[in-house]
Amino acid sequence: MGKDAERGKYASPEGSRTWEYLVTFSCGIGLSCIGNLQGWSSPTITELKSPNSRIQITNPASQLSWLAAALSTGHMAAPIFSLLLIDRIGRKSSFLLSAAPLVLSWALIVGAEHINVLIAARVLAGFSMGLMMCVYPVYFGEIFSTELRGFLMCITVAAYNFGVLAMFAVAPYLGIRTTGIICMTIAVTFLITFWFMPESPYFLMMVGKTDQAESALEKLRGKTDVSDELELVKATLREKGKSLLGSNGAEKNEMESGMLNTLKRLFTIRGNLKALIITMLIAMLSHCCGFGSLMAYCHVIFTDMNAAFSWRRPDVGPSYWAQACWQDFYSPSSPGISS
Repeated sequence: MGKDAERGKYASPEGSRTWEYLVTFSCGIGLSCIGNLQGWSSPTITELKSPNSRIQITNPASQLSWLAAALSTGHMAAPIFSLLLIDRIGRKSSFLLSAAPLVLSWALIVGAEHINVLIAARVLAGFSMGLMMCVYPVYFGEIFSTELRGFLMCITVAAYNFGVLAMFAVAPYLGIRTTGIICMTIAVTFLITFWFMPESPYFLMMVGKTDQAESALEKLRGKTDVSDELELVKATLREKGKSLLGSNGAEKNEMESGMLNTLKRLFTIRGNLKALIITMLIAMLSHCCGFGSLMAYCHVIFTDMNAAFSWRRPDVGPSYWAQACWQDFYSPSSPGISS
């Protein structure tokens, strides 16, 4: 048993899911930050195009295009660094480190007086986003129990979508600086809450910290007997070809080279290859269908379509607006799709 268990800290034989829910809550804040990043461009570009904008732009077509593309530019460089970090400093530390550029980017946005500062801040934000998107699936998969893994990961994905929705709904009324302050506060809140979350037992076992890995599992599962899952962690590490060290550094995994073995299994096992192809196709379709452009220019697109909605009449219900929007959008004079 781990040291915490010996002191009776986790005395429930049936276990508790409290820490798994706490991890979900903290990571949900982090994923909502990513949603904020994704949804920030659209209302901001609309504000920058306004003559009353605090930040003046001299070449809207070029500068706003760079602003929209900056997030993806930073995102492209992040996966390389995630590969270097995740197995060296750990999943938790990598997650915390990924939030540092995020806080800095919002700080730059709050104090920005020039469009180039906004572009630089968005590149930093994209780098942070790329690191988080690479680290969090690994951390979640190694932290959550098999019974709750799918459900809890769905909650975090919902938190991401909530972050996008919040930007679309609130940012147009707050302005660039106020929105930046709020989003920076959310990012700092994530850093503070996630600081107290446990490290992945898989990483702790991989670097030879067996006692700490057992203690982390006991905390996450809320019970003292985690021997079966601990053995599963060891077996998984051996199968993946990771360095497996005992607490005294004597026990070593003597399988063939870990990275080459993993790549070999990825392309030679039918199920793995099928999953890889499906994942790549979905990613390609997502990027090539214009998802990023639509997210960045959503407000501009609907504004140019004269499809703005007014909600200033509380005396009528949703059915009135549904009928009005339908008639307006499909009228012969509407710039939208005519029947």
